[in-house]
Amino acid sequence: MYTLLRKSKFRPGKYRHIFVAALFLSFHYYLVTYINSTFLKGIVSENIIGLLYAIGSTITIAVFLTIAPAIKKWGLYRFVFTLSLVEIAALLTLALSHSPLLILLAFIVHDANNPVLLASLDVYLEDNSDISQIGRLRGTFLTILSVAAVISPLAIGSLVDDGTFTPIYMFSAFFAFLFLLSVILNFKRHADGEFREIKVFKELREFWKDKNIRHIGMCSAILQFFYSWLVIYVPIYLAFNMGFSWANTALIISISLIPFLLFEIPVGQSADGNGSEKHLISLGFFLMTVALILFSFIPAGSFYAWAAILFLARSGASIVEPASDSYFFKKSKGRDELIGIYRIASPGAFVVGSVFGSILLTFIPLGNIFPILASVTFSGFLISKLLKNNTVSL
Repeated sequence: MYTLLRKSKFRPGKYRHIFVAALFLSFHYYLVTYINSTFLKGIVSENIIGLLYAIGSTITIAVFLTIAPAIKKWGLYRFVFTLSLVEIAALLTLALSHSPLLILLAFIVHDANNPVLLASLDVYLEDNSDISQIGRLRGTFLTILSVAAVISPLAIGSLVDDGTFTPIYMFSAFFAFLFLLSVILNFKRHADGEFREIKVFKELREFWKDKNIRHIGMCSAILQFFYSWLVIYVPIYLAFNMGFSWANTALIISISLIPFLLFEIPVGQSADGNGSEKHLISLGFFLMTVALILFSFIPAGSFYAWAAILFLARSGASIVEPASDSYFFKKSKGRDELIGIYRIASPGAFVVGSVFGSILLTFIPLGNIFPILASVTFSGFLISKLLKNNTVSL
């Protein structure tokens, strides 16, 4: 069977228009994702910041649960076109407004909007995917998203070191416009994909009934929980607790994201070649846990130590992400009722992570939350051991 997987020729050019749109969307997102929490810290306290993220993710979940009729009526192209215009307006508000209320509302709209835009691209990708190429396709797609993730913090360091965030939000709006332009040029005549209507309780039962699907869903949710704390709290911790300038904070973040360029395609190839997702997921969670435990031992101002430890943590995440996606989509092929629940696991985990972080920060200092996160990722390691090795019949 896996011989068949290896013989299937992967042609990335077939997905070029999706990859280009994904690159613009990713640049627009990563230009601001690591400054949002620091920007908001000038308006509200750390524990309130987490609640704002939770509100945005809750809206995302509500959209995923109610989106199907709108897509069926308007079409996915019109829906993405409209959301792109809303996103540009939100970013311009963040860049130019002096009203705290407008800024907070614009941030919530921006935070809720992005997972839906990314999921829309995912629908186009999924509708054109071949089961024998899922690992390579997902790995390539995630690597393209990661190109912007690595490059964007370097721009952040040069543009916000003087304390103003306006240029970054303007650049983000520009890339959102390029994404909109690519959608207009390439997707209007493309076959329109669709979001399935999610029947929550019925599909949750189906999701929970299959223990492999249940366990991989839990692994994915734990990964997103990890991301929520790293996105919200690590930039604040480095800039305010560890004493780094914004230029150095941005450089550390950029270095830590390099593993997504290095590992996601090879991990996808390995998953397609020998069905090794289970072992890769276990390895990734182990690396994440070790790195988070070491957080407590790094002194303030130690640039190279922080870059190395965050590199290790993200190395683990860059292995878990494509391996878990590959495992899930192979196991769920032909069972569309499972995909909707899997998609809302990400914003759901962000809600839990954001709220839990906000609650913890009312009782403990920011630096003390990372050992707790290590216990969460270690639970992911234990759950990954319960997965059955992937065997996909073609």
